[in-house]
Amino acid sequence: MNYDEGRDNLARWFVFLAGLLIIAFTAFDLFHFLPAVSDAFKLAGIVLCFLFTVVIVCLRGADFDRVVLMVSLFFAIIADALLLFTPFYFWGVLIFCIVQELQSVRIFSIRRSVVRMDGRISASYRSYKVRNYVLLLNLIQLLFAAVPVAISFFVDIPQVELISVSVFYIVGFIGNLIPLGTISRDVRLLDDMLPLRLYFIGMLLYFICDILLGVFRIPEYLPVLPQLKDGIQYALLVIWPLYLAGMVCIALGGLRSQRFYS
Repeated sequence: MNYDEGRDNLARWFVFLAGLLIIAFTAFDLFHFLPAVSDAFKLAGIVLCFLFTVVIVCLRGADFDRVVLMVSLFFAIIADALLLFTPFYFWGVLIFCIVQELQSVRIFSIRRSVVRMDGRISASYRSYKVRNYVLLLNLIQLLFAAVPVAISFFVDIPQVELISVSVFYIVGFIGNLIPLGTISRDVRLLDDMLPLRLYFIGMLLYFICDILLGVFRIPEYLPVLPQLKDGIQYALLVIWPLYLAGMVCIALGGLRSQRFYS
């Protein structure tokens, strides 16, 4: 068995095990059976994604991109554990902001490699600083996150800290998703088109899951659309499968060939 066959078998087993976990916790949620066990299966799915990236790092080499991917999934485990098993939602969302920050580093670093492919070594490539792009995105996030805080000085907003950090998170997510969508269609990255498209699909599923969760959680924090509160139990039947499927795709994106950080 050659290297590519071994890689493909590893990916197949990973997807198979993740699929079993999705079926298991969805069935438990559907029949309202042992919610604690269902939540444990959900967290196990994220742990599985993290372990898959650890194996990739060991087998394919610890380049910067794969290490950042692995670390981001480690933080995702912590964030999901807080959101699933504790009432510390603020800290869970805050740690998810770190996850998106690490994704920003990955995405803007890949963009830097595309600039290098354009052949503009002396100008664009050398002036392209990943740090500057990430900091610019952070500044935009802070400006949007400051809006609910500013409004709270005039209108009582319950849990304004959670709302503010959620705005910071979602703006950063959008700021990652847009450039990633462009990169995933770049023909110059032909050897890595499939991993990059999986990465984009994973981030898109992840984003849809967060939007659905935010919409159905609105009545818990703001006195609007109270009828949505009754739909959260049904929405979760879709949200968590989407989320874990997205994380699986993101982890599979680590199986790329090119080195983006040389």
